Amino acid sequence: ANGVNSDLAIKEHGSSAERVRITTAGNVGIGTTNPQAKLHVNGDIRTNNDGIEFTDTNAYIRRTSNDLEIRTFAGYSINLLPSTNVGIGSASPQTKLDVDGTIKSAVYAIGSLPSASPAGQRAFVNNSTVGVGSTTVGAGVTSYAGGYKAIPVYSDGSIWRIG
Repeated sequence: ANGVNSDLAIKEHGSSAERVRITTAGNVGIGTTNPQAKLHVNGDIRTNNDGIEFTDTNAYIRRTSNDLEIRTFAGYSINLLPSTNVGIGSASPQTKLDVDGTIKSAVYAIGSLPSASPAGQRAFVNNSTVGVGSTTVGAGVTSYAGGYKAIPVYSDGSIWRIG
């Protein structure tokens, strides 16, 4: 400490290298001599449990206004808005899920489709052909051994349907 009403600096033993600073405003800095928040860390942050790890300044989890933004090292981000809209690669999602890019869905053989519950699931079946007169998997969508024919399906909570 330099005296009354001054910052407290903690330095490495036998060196002038400062490691921690507590300012008179109550801000704590680790790896910085000028902390700008109650806790300001310049460098990696790691927790011992299911926490957050930062290893690059281009990746972060931060709150912007009332939003939560998760940004990867490559610059891709997920934005969660108070409206409960989620944007992947979109800073201003307009719907419950707004993806700026393509979406990959699971592809199943008809016999390997998971349970149709809960409703609203979407997938593709890859060993299929569409029959006439029904829209349900097993009746309208049947196995096709002659090659790859992907057909989109969705669950209504009870069965898988074409669509």
